[in-house]
Amino acid sequence: MIPAWVQLAVALSAGASSDIRFCEVPTDCGKDQSCVGYVCASGSDRARVEVLYKIAVVPPFVASADPELAAEAERLYAMLIADLRASGFYDVVGREGLPLGWAVEGASPSEVRHTTWQADGFFRVVKIAMRRIPDGKSQVKIHAVEVERFGTVDLPEGDVTVATDQIARLSSRWVNALIGADTGVPGALGTRIVGSSEIAPGVKEIVVIGADGSGFRQVTDDKQLNLMPAWGPNGSIGWMSYASGNPDWIVDGKPFSTRPGLNAAGAWSPDGKLLALSVAESGDSEIVLLETDSGAEFARLTDDRSVDTSPAWSPDGKRLAFVSDRTSRPQIWIVSLTTGDIEQLTKDGYNTSPDWSPTGDSIVYIRQIGNNFQIMRYDFDTQITMRLTDGRKSAESPSYSPDGRYVAYAQKDENGTHLWIMNADGSGGARQVAGDRSFLAPDWE
Repeated sequence: MIPAWVQLAVALSAGASSDIRFCEVPTDCGKDQSCVGYVCASGSDRARVEVLYKIAVVPPFVASADPELAAEAERLYAMLIADLRASGFYDVVGREGLPLGWAVEGASPSEVRHTTWQADGFFRVVKIAMRRIPDGKSQVKIHAVEVERFGTVDLPEGDVTVATDQIARLSSRWVNALIGADTGVPGALGTRIVGSSEIAPGVKEIVVIGADGSGFRQVTDDKQLNLMPAWGPNGSIGWMSYASGNPDWIVDGKPFSTRPGLNAAGAWSPDGKLLALSVAESGDSEIVLLETDSGAEFARLTDDRSVDTSPAWSPDGKRLAFVSDRTSRPQIWIVSLTTGDIEQLTKDGYNTSPDWSPTGDSIVYIRQIGNNFQIMRYDFDTQITMRLTDGRKSAESPSYSPDGRYVAYAQKDENGTHLWIMNADGSGGARQVAGDRSFLAPDWE
C-alpha cells in the first residue's frame, strides 16, 4: 500500500496539475518508466537514486557446526549489507539494530513475526540460510520477506548452489535483482571499470577495478603508453598503444587497427558487431566503422578537413555522438546511422568526451568552464543542460554505469588524476573509488 504521506508530499511538490502516477511495483508503471519512491518515473528520472524503504538483514542461519561454513555465511551476510547500502536504495539495518525477539525466529520466511518488524518501521526482512552439500559447495537461500503483505520476493539468485569464491558475486547479483524487482531496472553492483593508470613518467598501463573499489588488476605491463581503453564484446578490452611506435588500436593484447597515424577512441556498437574508431591517416582525424570479426572497414562516417573523434553509440545503435571542431571549437554532434543526418548538440564553449545513457534519455560530456573541465548532462526529453560537478576541480571522461544511475569520471587534483563515481543527476556527493591510484579515461563495463 502506498503511504498517504508519500502521496501528499509528491502532490505538494509537483503541483496539483501534474500528471502523477503512483506505483507499488514496477508493473504499475508504463513501458518506458520505472518505479522510484512510489512514483512512476520517466526519462532521466528513471535513473534517480533514493531510499525506498527500511530493510533488516538478519544474521545467517547455518545448518551445521562447520566453522568454515559459518565463516562463509558471515562473509555473505557482511557483503549483502554492504551491497544494499552501496546501492543507495535502502535504509539497511544489521544485527546491532534489530528489534528484540528476532533471534527466536527460524530461517523460514513463515516464521517472521510481522507485527514485531512493522512496529520498528521495517518494510522487508532478509533471511539467509546456508548448508554444505556433498561436493563441497554451499546451498544458499536468501529470502526477502515483505512485512505488511506476508509474502516474499522470489528471485532466481535467492536459491542457488555456489563455491566459496562465488560468494561476492552472489551478493551483488542478488541485490541487483532486488533493485530490479523494486524499480524495474536491475542494479549495477559487481560491474567493473577499465582505465589507464600512470605507473611511471611516460608509462601508462591499462587497469581494471570493481565499481566498489575491489579487484584492482593491471591488464598491460609493457611499460609503454596505453590510453583510452574501452570495453568490447564478451568482456574484451580495446585500447590505444604506442608499443609499435605508431598509435595502434589493440584488442586483448593483439593489434586490431594499425593504420599509419592515429587509431584511437574506439567504441563498440551495442550488439558488438562494429567498432567506431577515430583514425588519422592523412592528418585530419575521421571516424570509421570497422567490423569486429574481420577489422575490415564497414563505413566511413566523416570525411572532411576537421578533427572528428570520440564516438559514442546510442543504446539502440541507430545514432552516434562524436566531437568535431568543424565550427572552430570542439562541439558535440550527433549523426543518424539510418539517414546520415547530422545535428549539432552543443554550440557554445569547448565540449568533448560524450557518453550516452543506457536508456538513451541523456548524454554526459565535459565542458571547459574557466580553467577546469566540468561534467555536463543534456536531457533529450526536457532539452535542459545541467552541470553535475561543482567546478572546484577538473573532471574528465564521464562514463555511465550499465543501469544509468551513476557516472564514473576522472578528477584531477594536486596529487594526480583519480577515479570518482557520482549519482547520474549529480546529487548526494561523489566518492573516490580506487584510492590514490592514478586513473584516467574510465569506461564502465
